[in-house]
Amino acid sequence: MIMENTVFDFEGLASSPPTPTDSHPPPRPWLCLRLLGGCEFLTPEGPVRLETAKTAALLVYLVMRPGPHRRHTLMGLLWGDLPESKARRNLRRALWDLRRKLSCPQPPPFILATRQTVEFNRASDYWLDVEEFERLAGREQKESEALEQAVELYRGGFLEGFYVSDAPAFEEWMLMEKERLQTLMLLTLQRLVAWYTIKGEYEAGILHARRLLALDPWREETHRELMRLLAATGQRSAALAQYYQCRHMLHTAFGSPPDQQTELLYHRIIQECRGVMPTELLALSYPAEHTPQPPTPPPEWQGASLFALRSQLLTWLTTAAEWSWREYAHDDTLSFLSAALNLVQPDDFERRWTLLSTRERVHHFTADRAAQARDLDALEALAPHLKDASYLISLRVRQIQYACRIGEYTQALAWGKQALEQAGQLNAPNLLAHIHEVMGETYWNLGDYATARDHVEQALHHYLAEGNREGEVRARNGLGNIWRRLGQTEKAREEWERAMQLYRDQDNEWGVGMMLNNLGALAIDSEDYDTALDHHHQALAIRRRLGDRRGESSSLNNLAMTYYLMGDYEAAHKHVTAAIALAREIGERSWLVSFLETATRIELARRNYEGASRLCDEGLALSEEAGDRHNAAFYHHSAGEIALALGEAAKAATSFDRACLLRRQLNERVNLSASLAGRAMAHLALNDTAAALTDAREAVALLEQTGHAGEYAEQEVRRRVYLVERVCGDREGYLPPDDGLSPRPGGVVKASPQIQVSLS
Repeated sequence: MIMENTVFDFEGLASSPPTPTDSHPPPRPWLCLRLLGGCEFLTPEGPVRLETAKTAALLVYLVMRPGPHRRHTLMGLLWGDLPESKARRNLRRALWDLRRKLSCPQPPPFILATRQTVEFNRASDYWLDVEEFERLAGREQKESEALEQAVELYRGGFLEGFYVSDAPAFEEWMLMEKERLQTLMLLTLQRLVAWYTIKGEYEAGILHARRLLALDPWREETHRELMRLLAATGQRSAALAQYYQCRHMLHTAFGSPPDQQTELLYHRIIQECRGVMPTELLALSYPAEHTPQPPTPPPEWQGASLFALRSQLLTWLTTAAEWSWREYAHDDTLSFLSAALNLVQPDDFERRWTLLSTRERVHHFTADRAAQARDLDALEALAPHLKDASYLISLRVRQIQYACRIGEYTQALAWGKQALEQAGQLNAPNLLAHIHEVMGETYWNLGDYATARDHVEQALHHYLAEGNREGEVRARNGLGNIWRRLGQTEKAREEWERAMQLYRDQDNEWGVGMMLNNLGALAIDSEDYDTALDHHHQALAIRRRLGDRRGESSSLNNLAMTYYLMGDYEAAHKHVTAAIALAREIGERSWLVSFLETATRIELARRNYEGASRLCDEGLALSEEAGDRHNAAFYHHSAGEIALALGEAAKAATSFDRACLLRRQLNERVNLSASLAGRAMAHLALNDTAAALTDAREAVALLEQTGHAGEYAEQEVRRRVYLVERVCGDREGYLPPDDGLSPRPGGVVKASPQIQVSLS
């Protein structure tokens, strides 16, 4: 809610642990685990064949999650649908099978087990492709070799093609890991494209840009980069063809044109084409009319776009025949969802897909046509499985979630309302509840917390009626977040304490840690910093015990923010530095962006304006690189705050301008009000009282529209508006600020703290 099998012979292992090229390479690890692109366990004797898929899933979970795991937790993860006694027997049997099949001649053993816990022995003789991939992709490399090796290791999605029946908790974790690792792969490819572009090795840049688009075709920045690279190598017709493909994709999926940067690049390439020969321009006529795919890539990437599409379609279609409505498939892009839902009419769920149009358009792809036809026949054979109405609605839900991730909130709301209408025709209360959850998240992202609350309360109602504890705890967590934003501290605490008790009843330490984290944030809101420190330290201890490094980094950041608000800037600096280092180490780019923001605040408080500016620049670069308009807007806002602290009013106004522009585009009304208030202060410093008053009035109007922005955010906006009104002599209709709200040292005001709350 609102805020994780083909086998090959051992000797033929193409992506086994890389060994040095010297004359005495180290011996190959006894156990090799390949989880990227499949699920393979290999020893010198050959592939390891375990008794059941759940035994394999147990090994995967243990090796991916360092540290001891309580037996009860593992039973719930894989055999939660069985009586406790039978689940315990199954776990014992699975551990026996693992010890038997992973009997290495040389100690230490791979599995360490006590009566209470089980863990994978990190000191054993093993190699895991995921660990190596993360190590190589996460390095701060000045050369490209490590990144190239990381890309080679990524044979496909995490556990691609691996399925475990009747284990929804494991499936949910698996899908979260798949998304996390694919995001790291995308970032690695982006770094390679940037590296080769800077070095002038444009052909290599083109190769990686094409692979990046095959994995994430919706990233418009990548389309632009590929256009630039193609134009730089003299392939102007190919660059324009790439533009037509991008435009066609955006129109088909979202009904929107390319953004201004893409259009400007397109027209610049057109201008460059004026001097080319007629024979070169002739090649553009067909692309202009039919928007085909780009020219044939190198042999190793021939048909990459089609292969990616075929892989997604086959995975989704096969899953549709096997999964129940609860086990939602995980999408990487909207391409399959849009195609599926456009072909199934809302009032005719029994209608089967017609794939003829896909067959007719196959000529747009550059891969071998015979292979395409064979795969399309397979798709047509699987298509009848899609006649289940609830599954089709679940596809729509995944589409809504992806639309939210890329900031397409208006489209997400339209799809959500349609999904609610469709689900209302079915007797599927759990599905209806999940749609309400997703709608709540969408309104949350838009800052409409009252409507978000209504949807999540509906979800909770359905989950309680169905006895769905997993859904209940998710909904209560979401409601806690909403009540916090609405300033209802006690209601937020009540929901989170109930959720924490549910997690304790399930012996779920991870969930307990998450709720302690959230309650710590709530204590900060109430300026109860001692309680906040206690909660965050408890959460940190749990996360370290579980080996949850991502959660550990979040707790470190939250402790840093708590110390910052207490005025202990040195302790704050120590904790945020540790959080940033950990985020870099595990490749958690999205959280790194948030931690850099915390560090920026702290450096401002320490009057280290140069350091604050450097951190802000890095955060902005990461946000723009990821196409993250939300965080980019925040960093533009932060740059404005830094400039205000330095007395650079004109620079501050420019930064606030950029923040306001992005936040208007995203319809983030609460955040927009803060940026408007900041810009009003900049205008005031520039003696432009008319502009200052205009911004101040709009800021207050936006707060009134949202009802309540949260104590810190709302009071800081009103404080600034009041200052503008006093200077301009126009105080009608506005309230003076809380006397307790005074500027912090270094120009840092006590605005809404960036405490990370666990949202899922």
